[in-house]
Amino acid sequence: MTLKPLALSLAAGLTLSACSTNPTQSADRALPAGDPSVQIDMVGRYTSGIFDESAAEIVAYHRASGYAYLTNGATGRVNAVRISNLLSEPAVNPYTLSNLADRSDAVPEQVWVADPYMGQRKIMIGGANSLAVHGDLLAIAVENENKVDKGAILFYRLNDQGDTDFVKGVMAGALPDMVTFSPDGRYVLVANEGEPSGDYLIDPEGSVSVIPVTRGIPDDLAIQLNFNGFDDNYHPDIITGNNPDPDYTRLSQDLEPEYITVTPDSRTAFVSLQENNALARISLTDTPSITGLFPLGFKDHGVTENSLDANKDDELAALSTYAGLFGTYHPDTIASYSVNGSNYLVTANEGDAREYFSDAASEAQCKGPLPLGQYDWDEDDGCLVYTDETEIGDVQLDASLTGFDAIADLKINKALGDSNGDGVYEAAYAYGARSFAIFDDIGALVYDSGDLIERITADRFPEHFNTTDNELAIDDRSDNKGPEPEALTLGQLGNRTLAFVGLERMGGFMTFDITDPEAVEFVAYTNHRNYDAAAAATEDGDLTAQAGDLAPEGMQFIPASQSPSGVALLLVANEVSGTLSVYQVQQQ
Repeated sequence: MTLKPLALSLAAGLTLSACSTNPTQSADRALPAGDPSVQIDMVGRYTSGIFDESAAEIVAYHRASGYAYLTNGATGRVNAVRISNLLSEPAVNPYTLSNLADRSDAVPEQVWVADPYMGQRKIMIGGANSLAVHGDLLAIAVENENKVDKGAILFYRLNDQGDTDFVKGVMAGALPDMVTFSPDGRYVLVANEGEPSGDYLIDPEGSVSVIPVTRGIPDDLAIQLNFNGFDDNYHPDIITGNNPDPDYTRLSQDLEPEYITVTPDSRTAFVSLQENNALARISLTDTPSITGLFPLGFKDHGVTENSLDANKDDELAALSTYAGLFGTYHPDTIASYSVNGSNYLVTANEGDAREYFSDAASEAQCKGPLPLGQYDWDEDDGCLVYTDETEIGDVQLDASLTGFDAIADLKINKALGDSNGDGVYEAAYAYGARSFAIFDDIGALVYDSGDLIERITADRFPEHFNTTDNELAIDDRSDNKGPEPEALTLGQLGNRTLAFVGLERMGGFMTFDITDPEAVEFVAYTNHRNYDAAAAATEDGDLTAQAGDLAPEGMQFIPASQSPSGVALLLVANEVSGTLSVYQVQQQ
């Protein structure tokens, strides 16, 4: 039987007829109307003028000065954007609004840090990956020039004018990718991804650095937490790589911390291990320690509520179910909140494949003997020495899996699905869950948005459904993680807790009311990507002028009590457009 996907109705009140190789899984479902009582309007925008070079990634707000600090991957600097000059009325043309100015602050080329074994160590800085603000303290996570070596956290003191005075550098782990403060300000926590070298011959341990802060002064030395204590335990549901080193046996090398959230009471932290499809829990009471690993399991795309569009070739929005197809959550950004004394984790389930490229100088060298390659050569990226990604059409499927011929290009994890190692796949595992989810504090799934994100984007933008972030091509991402929920932040609006979920590829963000984690409600989809102008500009190869905001990467909610306008604000850093957009969020 060949599975024929059913196209979505694109009229108001969109419904979905989901089909499957199991005929009992069929239903018609109307889209939620949203909640017009929550009004979200753009009132400020900063434009870097740098397109598709990560000129706006992670954002953090300093209340006293009214500046938002922004990592700029294109320049390697930090931009300070003053957000007090906001519009009193919503922007008439949000695509061209540019009312906020910036100041560019250099990140040093090197920093001296305390080392428990060497006394002092000089770290050559390779770039700023993340930043965070608590009170008047700014923390910037910088990787080493050689990413497999230890990086650092740079601390600066901020004043009311937004000036930065360097305090100190504190050594972190390999590739510090994200930094955050505990709500009480007593700790700075750093997710050290520990990503391997391009040739995959050096694979540092993933780790978490915890830096105590006493009366506003960070300690000289971080508490370095590793995952060595889990090396001797069997974790079959945690996704690992395939390091070519025959002596490679340690889980702690393969765990790659991506993002950290700390519970409102500052007692517990949770870490997303994105490539591993897992979470780690850290106790911050007494001596900080890693107290648990939680595999997140898989999403069943064979049931109606988890349908997806996995076929890019038909060039239309058509969601279907596939018995035997699963999704890996692979969360990027995570956040936490508390309800009636219980902690919950909110995840943006982006998905992420492992790809490592060596510095082989030519195709001949790439396909020569190890250690450089023997895999594949790409003119732009170099020598691909390892990936866990393949396509459904490139593996042998068990006879029980039917209806997959139309989605042969769907990217799947080749390390999963062949349960007995005979080369025949009894199931297929695609990257990312195309959703946001809520878990409890032991990693049990409480809520998943299912296929709602793709259904809503299909209804709102049928001609640009599942396009990518730097060009327009309908269905372009349907075979590879879809809209890619990546950015995420939570905000309190009155007695309601809202989740804002940024869609990396489609653009814009969706707002959900998660006050009750078991009864989540869709509020709104806000997207100021200018598809018409972008389509016209594509012919000239210039998407920067009128294209609007592309690829939300980092977000921060500012409650009304801390906002320069007295109205709650949402800051969204858009990576591809290199813009920072500011929205006011009000309850009508």
